[in-house]
Amino acid sequence: MKNQPSVVLNNGVEMPLLGLGLFRITNENGGFSQCIHDALEEGYRFFDTAEYYENEKDLGEALASSGLHREEYFVTTKLTNDNIKLHDTRNAFFRQLERLKMDYIDLYLIHWPVKGYEQAWVEMEKLYEEKRIRAIGISNGEEGHLNRLWECSGIVPAVDQVEMHPYKAQLKLRKICAERGIVAEAYGPFMQGELLSDSLIGEIARKYHKSPAQIILRWFFQQKIPVIPKTVTRERMMQNRNAMDFVLEEVDMEILHSLNKEQGSFPSPYEVI
Repeated sequence: MKNQPSVVLNNGVEMPLLGLGLFRITNENGGFSQCIHDALEEGYRFFDTAEYYENEKDLGEALASSGLHREEYFVTTKLTNDNIKLHDTRNAFFRQLERLKMDYIDLYLIHWPVKGYEQAWVEMEKLYEEKRIRAIGISNGEEGHLNRLWECSGIVPAVDQVEMHPYKAQLKLRKICAERGIVAEAYGPFMQGELLSDSLIGEIARKYHKSPAQIILRWFFQQKIPVIPKTVTRERMMQNRNAMDFVLEEVDMEILHSLNKEQGSFPSPYEVI
């Protein structure tokens, strides 16, 4: 994935800093296929999906028809809560591979650490050792979940994908991840749109002649935090990519840091059963 700003995971795999989140994007009237086509045209090479999103098959078809070689793009998908509870990790994974029309997954995550996630992790380790997965990790993992994986695992998670944005900077969790060599990745970077109307972010956006979304994404990029904003609009895809073409002054980074109140809009993983 040439010319893609990236981070290096703890096993040496490169992961782009900017991806396209595909939560709740469907192929109604061909919308999903067009979305992926537009993203590829805008230079995106990192796509984040999940079985729960019900678009793995559409993503696989779009990428297979793109003309790109498999190693030119990075795909994350996730193991559903139901399959974790059913202890069906291996079978579920191969069904996902078939839907995605791929021989391997770049990053495979436990979607939520529901009951049974430790056993699922052991099965994911086996798939990793078989080279079916390039890196394994967890989504919505908090300190206690990382501790459990630390205790039962031979492989340290490469990634912990969590809700993160200036209102919920995840400072404690990021410190724990850094100490253990885990990359903290952000989803929900705009707090479902709420952050885009923040007055301080708006002031910074006017200063740089950028959009509030670009300011928020730049905050992530300058901290080397991978982020997966969702959009189906090509113009916004372009704007998100263009958040890489400027630098925030330290005074503005500090203002963004000051907004943190560890407040999010998604449920706690302890509330998901």
